[in-house]
Amino acid sequence: MGRRCGWAVVFAAMAAACASPRGSGPADAPAPPPEPGARRLVPRAVGTVLFLGLDLPDVGTVIGGHYGGAAFEVRQTTYQMSDAARAGWSRAARLRGETVLHDAGYTVRGVGGATSDLVAVDDEVRFGIQGRVSALEVRTFAGAGSRVEARVEVAWDLLDVPRGAVIFGRTHAGVARISGRLDEAVADAFDAALSHLVVDTLFQVALLAPAVAADGRRGPAAFVEPVAGEPIRIVAGDLNPSLDSGAVERVLAGVVTLRGPDQIYGTAFLLTRGGLALTTRRAVRQTRRLRVRLPSGVVRPVQVLRQHAGLDIALIQVDCAAACPTVDWDAISLPAVNADVVTIGAPGSDEAPPFVSRGRIGGRWGLANGVTLVTQGDEVVNGGEPVALAATGKVVGLVSARPGRRTALLLGEVLRALRVIPPRPS
Repeated sequence: MGRRCGWAVVFAAMAAACASPRGSGPADAPAPPPEPGARRLVPRAVGTVLFLGLDLPDVGTVIGGHYGGAAFEVRQTTYQMSDAARAGWSRAARLRGETVLHDAGYTVRGVGGATSDLVAVDDEVRFGIQGRVSALEVRTFAGAGSRVEARVEVAWDLLDVPRGAVIFGRTHAGVARISGRLDEAVADAFDAALSHLVVDTLFQVALLAPAVAADGRRGPAAFVEPVAGEPIRIVAGDLNPSLDSGAVERVLAGVVTLRGPDQIYGTAFLLTRGGLALTTRRAVRQTRRLRVRLPSGVVRPVQVLRQHAGLDIALIQVDCAAACPTVDWDAISLPAVNADVVTIGAPGSDEAPPFVSRGRIGGRWGLANGVTLVTQGDEVVNGGEPVALAATGKVVGLVSARPGRRTALLLGEVLRALRVIPPRPS
């Protein structure tokens, strides 16, 4: 091992012990093959990978049941997560996970028997992998030869250890159906979820990305915050809008969701290919493991650049790893009254589509507050959602987050407040 770093990275260390023999669950659809000419991943070339195991549901969580009846459709007993199951399954998932990665060709380091939250890291360890179980269901069947089914969904994070930051995220499911013990089925499902991550093309691409400096800036996201008070200038070439003919689809291409470990905080929309985006201040108050989910499903890190308390808005930057997709936007002075608009909201879950609300622009509500936003029926819109003209798909404002106001803040007003100079009209 290389020399020790002079600091410790805080991780949730899993307890140590043993695991049952590793099995396998049914495979998901295979990952798409790499594009011609793409770099191929050599697992051992990425250095030592630190595997941090899984964060399981809390003790007391209902995770399934025992079924009987003529068609095995009647739940006879309910299973809840117990202290013993949580500890045992954590140990098995951690040790078997190390085996999955080792079998795939990676040099793996586990957290061993450490009980402290502080794990010393060597220079050669760049990547860490940890998972959070977002769904777990187990089913056993009476009189069916000890038939057991287990299904798990794991939100995997790839960490850049020197930076202490999440650089990629992906959710994968694992399923196991066996004739045996419940513990074995759960462990097999965990193995399957990790195996699907290992062959995920986007995961492999993330491992091939060049190292990032400690300040987290590189590539298209190499935006440097200017001296306080100086404006940020955006030029027409910074935009990277979708070419889709549908107005809603063009907006959705540049909309991302702000996320924490356990919830979605709100919506942001991208202004530049370098990752500048707009959202509300309240959506970025919780910065612990704050990240964004791109329309592609990839999860990327984010940093907060500027905020304006009066308008409750924030300018953030997303590290997209490549050119960020943006909305098509225009900082016009005032859109036409009664123009049809669409607003795009954050989805309630990873599987759900974003919320699309349709409405129109009403009369003026005062120069400082943009224009009133009148939605159809009782549709609910939340602060920070982009407001786009339905006819063109151009985003011209964002929904105000101020309580009691159904207003759209015009982009011109927002950008001026954040000291951002938009492109000149063509």
